[in-house]
Amino acid sequence: MGAPENLLTWPAILTVSGAAFATFLIVQYTKGLLDRVWHIPTDIYATVIAAGLLIAATAAVGDLLTWSMVLLCVINGFVVALAAGNVANKVQNPPGAKPPGEGM
Repeated sequence: MGAPENLLTWPAILTVSGAAFATFLIVQYTKGLLDRVWHIPTDIYATVIAAGLLIAATAAVGDLLTWSMVLLCVINGFVVALAAGNVANKVQNPPGAKPPGEGM
């Protein structure tokens, strides 16, 4: 089995880890611009991005988008946004790092 040609594929985005990674990247790169235009809480924004990614990935792999599948993608979007938020927290506050202001 060789290395994948792409880091992210539609089937990979349908996994929690793939969707959380993609959500984390999209939110981190776009929330500054979004904050200048609209003041939407980052958690809500991440949930919308995650649900949108899951809906797009579901359609891209050829699954039928019924109302129940879309609802499931939205519900899973909350789980993915939570995972992406945890990644963002770990990036900003790595385990074992001293809090700001405590010196070296």
